[in-house]
Amino acid sequence: MTNQSPPQETQPQPPRHSNQGLLPLQEESLTGDADPNPSKSTVMGTIYGHRHGTIRFCVEYNETHRLLLDLGIPTSLFAKEIDSGPIRIALKCDADDDDTTWKPLRSVPTWKVCLNGRSVGYAVKRCPADDDRSIMDVVGWKTVAVGVIEAAAEEKDEMVYMRGCFERVVGGGGDSETYHLMNPGGTPGDELSVFLIRGG
Repeated sequence: MTNQSPPQETQPQPPRHSNQGLLPLQEESLTGDADPNPSKSTVMGTIYGHRHGTIRFCVEYNETHRLLLDLGIPTSLFAKEIDSGPIRIALKCDADDDDTTWKPLRSVPTWKVCLNGRSVGYAVKRCPADDDRSIMDVVGWKTVAVGVIEAAAEEKDEMVYMRGCFERVVGGGGDSETYHLMNPGGTPGDELSVFLIRGG
């Protein structure tokens, strides 16, 4: 009898990263030298998205350097989870991928996403579009805010957002970064945490 190999399981493919229609990336933002000092620091962060769209996460390292990720998590699912308790968002990239091993974590273009331990798809690093700039114009001067921005005349969907200070913790070797939403008193809370992990 001839042995036959078992059928191969088809793996879902990540979305292609594209800057089409977006601003070009600045060369400086793709180098390790542009990263803030390792260990702990405090950064501003904003979670936002159209009510019938997906959530984005914008981290402001300083006035000129930002990280913008489309997390691929439906806004409705995020709202449901945060109403139920603490949220843990884990973004993972493959340590064996030659295209990502040498890059600072905030320069990795595509991530696998888990929300509270469940796989929910992929996140994509992107450049800001017009609606990203619009919300930052509204909330950029605030340090702590939660609210809704009504849809513009040409849009059909309002934008929800949550903004605050995050404690940023860089792990040894630069293979992990964690962002913990801080309490109003200035201490790390457990309401929302985002993990960037380079692993197998």
